[in-house]
Amino acid sequence: MADIPEISKEDLKKLVADKVSGEYENFFLIDVRDPEERSQAMIEGSVNIPVSTIGAAFSADDATWTSDRKSCKPKEGDRLVFHCRTGRRATRAATEVSGLGYSNVKVYKGDAALWND
Repeated sequence: MADIPEISKEDLKKLVADKVSGEYENFFLIDVRDPEERSQAMIEGSVNIPVSTIGAAFSADDATWTSDRKSCKPKEGDRLVFHCRTGRRATRAATEVSGLGYSNVKVYKGDAALWND
């Protein structure tokens, strides 16, 4: 796997706050856990794309992405942060998406259940 840079909880919290407030639109937080895991805890503003579907999701055309996720599809230069519970699936997803031409990719290895700690 390629070396994917990590983002700290502090830096990610700032990005999420800016995204939620509408100040920063070119940022996407991708939760690669299964929907059942996500139902237990999630980070506000994240989009759920299970790791098993990440390649198909990012290879889809804009209309399909928008229809499936109710948001615009990230552009190759947009900032993408992937997260799961421990970082393993997030790293795998980030590596796969990097291979599709997305260059501004990071991983948050913190647990969503501990987000507010």
